[in-house]
Amino acid sequence: MEKRTGRILVVEDRPRWQEVLSENLQRDGFLVDTVSTSAQARQCLQANFYHLVILDIRLDETDQTNTEGMSLLDELNALLGTSVAIMMLSGYGTKEQMREAFRNFKVTDFLEKQNFDNVKFRQQVQHVFATEIPINLDLNVYWHNGYRLKDVVVDLKVNQYRVEPDTPLQDQMATELDDLLCRLFNQAEQLIARPLRPGHSGAGVLRIEPFFKGGGGQAVIVKFGDVRKIDEEYRNFQSHVQPFVGGGRRTAALNLQRTARLGGIVYSLLGAKGDQEHFGDFYQHASIPDIKNVINNLFRDTCGAWYANPGRLQPQYLNADYETSMGFTLERLKQIIHSELKSVEVTDRLQFKQLNDDRSFKDPVATLMGKHLVRPTYICTTHGDLNGNNLLVDQVGQVWLIDFRHTKPSHILRDVANLDAVVRFQLLQAGEASLAERLAMEECLSRIQRFSQLEQMTDDFTTDNPALAKAYAISLHLRRIARRMVAQNPSDDFSEYHIAALYQAFYHVRLSTLMPEQREHALLSASLVVEQLDL
Repeated sequence: MEKRTGRILVVEDRPRWQEVLSENLQRDGFLVDTVSTSAQARQCLQANFYHLVILDIRLDETDQTNTEGMSLLDELNALLGTSVAIMMLSGYGTKEQMREAFRNFKVTDFLEKQNFDNVKFRQQVQHVFATEIPINLDLNVYWHNGYRLKDVVVDLKVNQYRVEPDTPLQDQMATELDDLLCRLFNQAEQLIARPLRPGHSGAGVLRIEPFFKGGGGQAVIVKFGDVRKIDEEYRNFQSHVQPFVGGGRRTAALNLQRTARLGGIVYSLLGAKGDQEHFGDFYQHASIPDIKNVINNLFRDTCGAWYANPGRLQPQYLNADYETSMGFTLERLKQIIHSELKSVEVTDRLQFKQLNDDRSFKDPVATLMGKHLVRPTYICTTHGDLNGNNLLVDQVGQVWLIDFRHTKPSHILRDVANLDAVVRFQLLQAGEASLAERLAMEECLSRIQRFSQLEQMTDDFTTDNPALAKAYAISLHLRRIARRMVAQNPSDDFSEYHIAALYQAFYHVRLSTLMPEQREHALLSASLVVEQLDL
């Protein structure tokens, strides 16, 4: 990669001052863009990113009442936050506006035109880069197995746009990611960066090994993506995760930085033994007892403090809560089934062509329209997205979480039903079981009405398919964990778990990254659960 340099935008209406400022800055090796108006500045900020903006308070020197610079300053503070430092340029008669800028906005320094000195100006800028901008532009980044920055940002979702290969947006995001790493690891000299598989949120995940003057540091995880979503995740971590952090094994958020469009969080996996692997990878090669042990560690040690604080028993509209937290409506789900699941015939009931028989099933979406599923239950902090890529397993079976964007108080059984669905609809891979085999498993799982019946279900389902047997065993284990979570509830009613499982199935129906048979499996499961709920 080309040698990095500080990037500066000068917003000044007078050509002579543009020339003076840019010549001084270029003499020190900075990349400099100059514009005359607020509109031009917005265009530059949309197309590029900068470390420093030098902004004239009055962008029309002929108009003593002009305060365009102050208005733009307000926008910069709102849109760019701490990603850019700002120096104000003041001319005659703007001292009051200068005082306002320092009082109301984050302004790093100011320059007076009437007392301008080239040497002092360059020293001020160098001081700003040394003290106000936490970045190491000399950082060396080595990418594992020949990855390139441009590869890493493909499929990133920024401002509702998906980064496509060979596009200007790809180049832009690659440059910003490089800059983001220089900010996140401003004390390091070198990094080894290895991309990890992301989840479904449109963000990216890296494993970073930093190296400092004194030697190598502890490997960490970097979550990066759209700055607004990363900010939300960091706030969720501080509000819902940090208060429960304790002990020797925990995830800690060490650093948060941003560029114009990207945000990044450094997560440290304290107490991890050796390298970690995604739970999804671990599941595929591990034995059933080892998987159960990891799941026990997850819900007892990693997240146990959340579920140990469930509050009081209270009625809850579970369907409304799940639709809100998962961000979909039944009407939208209906459209997805009709347009994307081509081998499912939808009339008054559902028929699945892959089953090769005339059997039909209740339409779970149509059945739920207008229904209110209220149950007495508990609310506590939940992770909200326990997919196979957001759980990291170390060499002794301990588990660390990443991606806290959906973490918030919610239904106490949300996480366990989430992981249960991931096992059955994702980790049971497309070619590992036919839809008929999956149906047989779901019929067994869905017929339960009381938590106490779980103990009788171990031998209720038999199969010669080892992948299906594993999925059933782990699903049953997760449901027993759910029973312990709500053990203080005097009711033995299993329907609140059915409702949680129903909405997790709906989530997987709309998950376009899954194969058709996995999505149809989820729809079949939802249909059987609705039958059991007798709606």
